[in-house]
Amino acid sequence: MRERLAVGPIGYRRVAYFTLASLTLIVMTGAAVRLTDSGLGCPNWPRCYGGALPPLVTTVGGSSDALGAHAVVRVSVSYSVEQVQTVAVIANPRYEYDLRVPAPVVDIVVSEEQARGYAGEVRKVLDALAAAKPRPSKIHIFYAGPVSVAFAIGQAVTPTIHPPVIAWNHRAGDYDWGI
Repeated sequence: MRERLAVGPIGYRRVAYFTLASLTLIVMTGAAVRLTDSGLGCPNWPRCYGGALPPLVTTVGGSSDALGAHAVVRVSVSYSVEQVQTVAVIANPRYEYDLRVPAPVVDIVVSEEQARGYAGEVRKVLDALAAAKPRPSKIHIFYAGPVSVAFAIGQAVTPTIHPPVIAWNHRAGDYDWGI
């Protein structure tokens, strides 16, 4: 892990940490930490972009004859999360949501607004699942994207409203463990 102390655009000091981290742990960290907007515009981002952002398109599926009441949420931002990968973990989910940008690619997220917008779309799915009848016993999130969006997704989870959420870790083509 490297630490860097930098002086921001309006003279304040900030610390930035650079490390390789499991996105699963980042989602859970986002769920535990709540940040407020400083109102300074996006000072913690390398650059701020205006204009249209690639949307997250949502597809809904699942099986009403599923034995368990599990929900699968796939979020594809930098790479595609494919159904075959999630079926290996949750074979027959009652609820299935696929959220993806039209063409997932690395470095597609360029602003805090975009990261929060994508997390807001995931929050809508979590809220829909919280209101579903029957309510799912667990929500499984399979995510492929940048840390910024993973953290924001974690912040979108509300344990008092949503069923338990498990974020799954991707390694070598498979999702092998979750928290």
